[in-house]
Amino acid sequence: MYFPSRLVSPFRLPSRRLLSRAWLALFLILTGLTHAASTITSLTVSPPSDIAYDAITGKIYFSTDGTADTNFQPCVIPLDPATFQLGAPINVSGVRCGALAISDDGQFLYLGVELGSVARIDLATQTVDAQFDIAGGDAFDLSVLPGHPHSIVVSGYNTFSIAVLDDGVPRPATAYDYNFESLAFGSSADMLYGTPSNGASSSFDRFAINANGIALLDFTPNLLDNGSLISDGTLVYGNDGQVVDPKTRTVVATLPVTGHVCPDLARNRIYVLQQTNTNGDYTTNLVALDATTYAIIATTPIPAATEQADRVIRCGGHRLAFICGFSNIVIVDDDSIVPSVIGVSPPATTVEGAGTLPAAGQVTLTDAQPRDTVINLTSGNLSKITVPAQVTIPAGQLSATFDVTVIDNALLDGPQTVSVNAAAAGFATASGNIQVNDNEQATLSVFLPFGVTQGGTVHGSVFLSAPPDSDIVVHLASNTDAVSVPATVTIAAGHTTGTFDLAANEAGQFIGFEIAPITAHVDNWTDGTGSITVTDPSYTDWTSFGNGAGHTGYQAILTSHRQYVPGWSVTYDSAASLQQITVAGGVVHVAPSFLYATTAFLSGLDADTGLELWRQSLSNVNSPSAPTVDAGRVFIQTTATNLTTQPFGLLYSFDATTGQPLWNSTYTATNFRPVTPVTAINGQLWLDAGEEIGQAGFDAAQGQPLFSNSVNADNGDWLPAWYNGTLYTWDQSVLNALDPATGVVLWSTAVTPGGPQVSRTPALANGHAFGVSSPSLFAVDLTTHAVAWSASANFQGTPAVAHGVVYGISGGDVLAYDAQTGAPVGIYSTGDTIWIDQPIVTYDS
Repeated sequence: MYFPSRLVSPFRLPSRRLLSRAWLALFLILTGLTHAASTITSLTVSPPSDIAYDAITGKIYFSTDGTADTNFQPCVIPLDPATFQLGAPINVSGVRCGALAISDDGQFLYLGVELGSVARIDLATQTVDAQFDIAGGDAFDLSVLPGHPHSIVVSGYNTFSIAVLDDGVPRPATAYDYNFESLAFGSSADMLYGTPSNGASSSFDRFAINANGIALLDFTPNLLDNGSLISDGTLVYGNDGQVVDPKTRTVVATLPVTGHVCPDLARNRIYVLQQTNTNGDYTTNLVALDATTYAIIATTPIPAATEQADRVIRCGGHRLAFICGFSNIVIVDDDSIVPSVIGVSPPATTVEGAGTLPAAGQVTLTDAQPRDTVINLTSGNLSKITVPAQVTIPAGQLSATFDVTVIDNALLDGPQTVSVNAAAAGFATASGNIQVNDNEQATLSVFLPFGVTQGGTVHGSVFLSAPPDSDIVVHLASNTDAVSVPATVTIAAGHTTGTFDLAANEAGQFIGFEIAPITAHVDNWTDGTGSITVTDPSYTDWTSFGNGAGHTGYQAILTSHRQYVPGWSVTYDSAASLQQITVAGGVVHVAPSFLYATTAFLSGLDADTGLELWRQSLSNVNSPSAPTVDAGRVFIQTTATNLTTQPFGLLYSFDATTGQPLWNSTYTATNFRPVTPVTAINGQLWLDAGEEIGQAGFDAAQGQPLFSNSVNADNGDWLPAWYNGTLYTWDQSVLNALDPATGVVLWSTAVTPGGPQVSRTPALANGHAFGVSSPSLFAVDLTTHAVAWSASANFQGTPAVAHGVVYGISGGDVLAYDAQTGAPVGIYSTGDTIWIDQPIVTYDS
C-alpha cells in the first residue's frame, strides 16, 4: 500500500461514544463549482479514522468506531464515490479502530483495532475473514506486502515493534523499538520504508524483509520530516515536499508546494493537498504537478475543507478523496486536476520480418468517454514497424486493438527500440515501445588478458563477427563478485570491436586464484564468453584468524598432496602456549599466551630459517591476542594486569617487517575475558571489547577510536568479519550486519538457537555468511537476509569456505557442503578427536 499514515495515532482521536444513528446518515453538501467540470462534495459521516480505495469494485472504505445502533462496535463502511451511497457496515470485534490497508489484488482489507488485534475483511463477501492478535500492541500503521495479499506489516506489534504476519502468524524476526505511523512499500515486498512517529527524531528508515521476518537495514537522519510518506514504487514523497530516491537515500527534488501527496503514474501527475492554517481556519487547495518536471499544472480551491485534512487518495474517474476534520470525507471530481489519458501498448518484443501481428497492439482510456474516441497512430521507425493511421475506441469502452506489422530491412543492426505514438484531440500524446530483434545473425566473442591481480584494472574487448549497420549495445555480465565490468559496451556502426575496463575487486579475503567468466549478450545473437584469472597478490601469506577479514580459512597454495615434513622449530618458555600465528612478507609473527603474564611479547621470525628477527616486550599486561597483519602493520590486543587501571583494554600496532612500535591505544574493557584477534582491512580495525562493552572500532593509522556498541556484549571470544563493505558478527543464533564506520546495526537475522559454543566467528564468501549455532551449521544469504540452508551434525568452531564449498568440523570429521544449496559434497574422517577449530583449505584441497 502506497498511502501515508495519519498525522495522529488512530487510537488517540477524541471519544465518539455519544454518536447516534444520525452520524451514519449521509449529508451531501455541494460546496461549490470551480469550473464546469469540477464538483466538490463534502460528506458528513460517522467519524472516519482512515480511508482506502478498492480499484476492483470502485468503492471507498472508511473505518469508524461505530454508532449507538451498533453498540459503538468498530466497523468499516463502504462508500461509492460516484453515487455517494453508503453500504452496510462490516462490524469487527474490539473497542476502537484505526489504520486501513488493502491488498493490491483487492482481495482483503485489513483494519487495525485498538487493544491488540488486526481484522481481515474479505471484500468479496463483505465479512470479517479473520482477526489476528498482535501481542497487545496497537496497529499504528499497516501495509500489505505487494503481491502477497495474505501478508502484512504491522507497526505497533507487541507495542514497540514492527512485525510481518502471514495469515496472522508473525515471522520470527521483528524490528524492536520502532513505532512508526507511516510505512510504505516500494515496488517489491522485500523493502519497506518508514518515518518515525511525530515527536521522534526525523529520519528515513529502510527495513529489509525476508522469510525470517523484518530488520532495520539503515536509517538516514533529517532526510524526510517524520509523520508521513508515500511511495509511487520508485520514489518516496514526504508531506514536507521532499522527493527521495530510496535506493541512494538522497533528495532528488523538492516540490513547489507541501502537503499530503498522492502520485498518479498513469497520468504522470502528483497531487498535493495543500493547506494553510490561520488561527485554526484552514485554506485548502488541491494542486496537480507534472511528475517529471514537478511544475504546477492546475490548482483547485477546496472551500469545504476548513479543518485539518488527512490522507488524499485516488478513487476512480477524475476523483480524489480525503478525510477532513472530525467527521467529513471530501470527494473532488475535477478533470483539470485528474484528466482522462490515453495509453498505447505495442507488443514488448518481436523479431524482424515477423510480418503482420493481428491485434497485437492496444490503445486504452483511463475513463470511458460519452462518444467515440479517434486515436491517431504513428511509428517512430517505418523501416521496422508500421501501424494503422487511426484506431477508434467506441463510446463507453476503455480499449481497442490494432495490428502491428514488422518489416525486414535486411540490415545487420541488432535490436532496435521503436516507439509507437498515440494522439487524440483533447488528450496528451502517449507512446509505447517495442523492441525489434534482428533476424540477421552475428556472433560475439570476448577477449581478455590471461590474468589480473586483485585490486587491479585491465582492458577487455568484445568482437563482432561482421561490421554492423548501426551502433550495437552489448550487455556484459559476470557470475562472480571477484570482478566488475560495465553493464554495456557499444560497438560503433561499421566497426567490429568495443573495449571496456575490468576491475578485480578487493574482496577482503584471500582468494588465491579464481577464474572469472565474462559474457557478452545481444538479444537474438550468439553470446560470447571469455574468462580471466584473478590472483591474490598475497596468496602465500596467512595474515589473521581465518586468513583475512572474511575469515574463510582459505590458503591459496598448491600442496600437490605432498606429505607433511617438519622444517624448523622454535621453542618458547614452557609456561607459554602458542596461539595462531601470522605470516606476511617473509616474517612469522608469534604472540605466545601466558597464564597470569606480567611480561608478554610479540616476536618476529624469519619465515625461511625460524631465526628471531625482533621481539617487542609488553609489560604489565595479560596474555595478548593472536596477531593480525594488514597493510604492513601487525596488531594485537590485550588487557592490563592492574585491576585498578582504567581503561582496561590495550591495542598495539607494530611495523610488520621490523617490529618497530607505531602506536598503542586504550579502551574500556572488562577483566579476565578471552582476548581474541583483531579484524583489519581498509584502514579500519574492529575487535571484541569484552562482555560489558561489546564491539569497538578503531582507525588503523593512528589508533583513534571510531565507535563502541553493545553488539555481542554478553558473550566473549568472538571476532567480527568484513565482506564487501559491511561488518558482520555472529552471536550463536543471530547474524548482525553493521556499518563498519559507525557500528550501527543495519539488519539482523536469527537462526534456530543451538547449544553453547566457544567460537562465535562467521566465515563470509559467495554472498553468504556461514556460522555455527551448535550443533548446526547455517548459511545466511547476505542479499535477502534469509537463512539459505542449514545442516545438522555436531558442529563446533568456525567453518571454512573455498571454491563454492563449505567445510565444517564435527567431532573427528570434516563435512563438506555446496555453499549455495547446502547439498552434501563429502566427508573426511581424520581419525582424531577434534574439539573446536577451523579447517584450513588450500587451492588444491
